[in-house]
Amino acid sequence: MEVSVFIPVHNGAKYLAQAIESVLGQTHRELELVVIDDGSTDGSLAIMERYARADRRVRVFTQANRGVTATANRGLEEARGDWVARLDADDLFFPEKIARQLAFVKRYSDLRIAGTRGWFINDRGRSLGLVGTEGPFTREEFLRRRDSGEPVYFIHSSTLMHRETMIAIGGYRTQFVQAEDVDLWLRAAERGHLLLKLPEPLSVCFFVNSASEANELALRLARAATGRRDMIVLEAAYHGHTTSLIDLSPYKHDGPGGSGAPDWVHTVPIADTYRGPYRRDDPLAGEKYAAHVAAVVRALEERGRGVAGFIAESMPSVGGQIVFPPGYLAAAYGAVRAVGGVCIADEVQTGFGRVGTHFWGFETQDVAPDLVVLGKPIGNGHPLAAVVTTPRIAAAFDNGMEFFSTFGGNPVSCAAGLAVLDVMEEQGLQAHALRVGERVLAGLRPLGERFPLVGDVRGSGLFLGVELVRDRTTLEPADEEASYVVNRLRQHGILLGTDGPFHNVVKIRPPMPFDEANGDFLIATFETVLEELA
Repeated sequence: MEVSVFIPVHNGAKYLAQAIESVLGQTHRELELVVIDDGSTDGSLAIMERYARADRRVRVFTQANRGVTATANRGLEEARGDWVARLDADDLFFPEKIARQLAFVKRYSDLRIAGTRGWFINDRGRSLGLVGTEGPFTREEFLRRRDSGEPVYFIHSSTLMHRETMIAIGGYRTQFVQAEDVDLWLRAAERGHLLLKLPEPLSVCFFVNSASEANELALRLARAATGRRDMIVLEAAYHGHTTSLIDLSPYKHDGPGGSGAPDWVHTVPIADTYRGPYRRDDPLAGEKYAAHVAAVVRALEERGRGVAGFIAESMPSVGGQIVFPPGYLAAAYGAVRAVGGVCIADEVQTGFGRVGTHFWGFETQDVAPDLVVLGKPIGNGHPLAAVVTTPRIAAAFDNGMEFFSTFGGNPVSCAAGLAVLDVMEEQGLQAHALRVGERVLAGLRPLGERFPLVGDVRGSGLFLGVELVRDRTTLEPADEEASYVVNRLRQHGILLGTDGPFHNVVKIRPPMPFDEANGDFLIATFETVLEELA
């Protein structure tokens, strides 16, 4: 027997017949179909048995609702082919995909993996280990082998593979991809990998389509890992537009059309050292702001609820282009982790070198979160996002309820993501952001000496903000003036916006290629517009 296809089924009668016929319609002469019924109650078993009676290639097995992993392992045990694929029924509506994979057996017979999923393999196609596992093939081992010149390849998502490789990696869900994708990911191994940009133990990556989808998944991961629901967020925070994320975003639920926070969301003051209660002249400002997080943690523990997690942008953008005081995230993370909660860094606005000094915003605070959410920059505008977490949290999420993102991690999106990493490296965009950002800050700060309207100029790299106030003592927000400034700048060909809880912060977050000449034009034009208001 050359190829075995196994399908796990739990209450799948509505699609099962079409799925089985898709497999049996292949012309491959040595193919068997193994169907595992995992406690169905909708007549699925009768459909399976009908096909088994009619076609000797179909074998049916049953088990009592044991879950996803057990079903995958059972399918692998019963499969007799040298090549094995686990297929979910919703993948089987397109018979040409199955035919393409069967053709792969001949084209890549020495590779032993036909497709892609997250494994390191050697030049004989044998699995060396999962990405980010605690097993023998660690990231350090990958780097050692690569640097020594030993062939090591990275395969991003696996489909049809040799039995020995399937056994090595546990028989998990596979997805169909085109033949060319294998070549794409073999080349990708030579260009580095997103995980190499992150600190240990952040090593398990879930690819999705948008930052909202990523933050939604991060919330699910936090709750799966802790068994709790309650979350701590910052004032004026925004994390996405889904129903759960509106609940998690004070910027939305406390704003126009909002209905306030639900009982599982707990808001703490944003660590704003210009406008908040603890200012820049206070060396303990970071610890004092973090004390508000600790107070919420204690209150939840006393009520017997506990905390699932704390989510914050590493530098709040919608909150007003805020740069946290030293020690803030370390103390806040410590308070949350002390009671078993997890910490989520929303890097949608600050990640991928934008802050200049570091690749990630959280690195400016000398911390490593438990989950990192990546959005817009990862694909340079292409619909691509991700959540990166630890093996422990990922394992807790493997609770029987499968997760998938229909288009998340598709080859086109991932090719865009690889191109972004390539260009950032080749063009030195992180260092570029630091150099240009320092020039812009140096040009904007003197405006505060000339114009009382300029209350504060802050930021890092190409993540900058100018806060406008009508009175530097009361800090009365100059929201109308900020709106005037950005609209006049637009008329001069400069696209900026306003942010902050009072909409009085002019946010400067240009594309990464924004250069010194662009910066000089911005400074000069900003000055001209402020003169109109003087």
